[in-house]
Amino acid sequence: MVVVGEDYLLGAVELDLVKEGVPQGTVDESIFLWGEMDYYVYGWLEYWTGALVEPVSGNITVSIYAVQAEGPKWLYVGEGGYGSIQAAINAASDGDWIYVEYGEYFENVVVNKSVTLISEGAMINAAGNGNGFLVLADDVKIMGFEIYDAVGYQTAGILLGSIGTTWGGSPVTVSDCLITMNYIENCSNGIYLWNSSSNFILANEIYESTDLIGGVPQGIFGNGIILWDGGKDNKVSWNDIEYCDRWGIFLGANTAVEMDGNKVHENWLYGNGMYSYIPPGNWYWLGIGVMNAQGPITITDNYIEINATATENALWIQSSSKVYCARNEIVEVYP
Repeated sequence: MVVVGEDYLLGAVELDLVKEGVPQGTVDESIFLWGEMDYYVYGWLEYWTGALVEPVSGNITVSIYAVQAEGPKWLYVGEGGYGSIQAAINAASDGDWIYVEYGEYFENVVVNKSVTLISEGAMINAAGNGNGFLVLADDVKIMGFEIYDAVGYQTAGILLGSIGTTWGGSPVTVSDCLITMNYIENCSNGIYLWNSSSNFILANEIYESTDLIGGVPQGIFGNGIILWDGGKDNKVSWNDIEYCDRWGIFLGANTAVEMDGNKVHENWLYGNGMYSYIPPGNWYWLGIGVMNAQGPITITDNYIEINATATENALWIQSSSKVYCARNEIVEVYP
């Protein structure tokens, strides 16, 4: 029995996960682990087994009791490897894993293969030219990145699906993707799912999504996490979303999603009178918003802070059905 410490564990392995002497489940998959990263291990455990195991503090022991001879192909971005993330994706096949060395990458990455992208804080600078990551394939995993300045019309730090545009001649929707442990700042939207289903958005930090393009307010951007124009059975959990210009989390147009355990606080909205769907035409500060969405939608156990001195809504629901809200904590704060 080998206990993972500070070194990396790479390859296809079978793991028995134990916390404080209590078995947490078994994973038999290709895996990449750091020694003591509770969020990471628990996020994967939920994704692979379907069991809801919330992240908790403390160390976890990962024991290897069988190592398979074959695993996915690994590609490396950084010194001695590929010069860009896009080059590695272009060279990869479905099922491959790509490790991105720490550093700053000025890229707008298109992920059109079912690959796993992992880093320990590599910085993706989209430079206002488009999305940080545009995901156009099923079963994509993105974890451990910092993403900045994905600013533009309908862009996001991480965009899943094609928002009505085409790839290979038809619109693209994606499923079975995992987006976890990323930090996203100063993007038009943090994470955007377009008509995509069965995805996991777990334990990301989104900061200061902006409605401004070239200094001009647009009236439709600045969201932390947005699910739009269809899609079902997505899970959005354990995300920390702060100081966005519009919604912390927003769902619209036939979206069915579970949202539990999110922390959505201190989002702010720029410019009154630009959003006519909210009478009398004014903007409201929103924690979680739902509009024209057909459920079932579950909104539970979220923590939402609102400005007690301004006109705000912690939870706002309009023209929607089968929306279940429970155990959400709403706190008024005085700036």
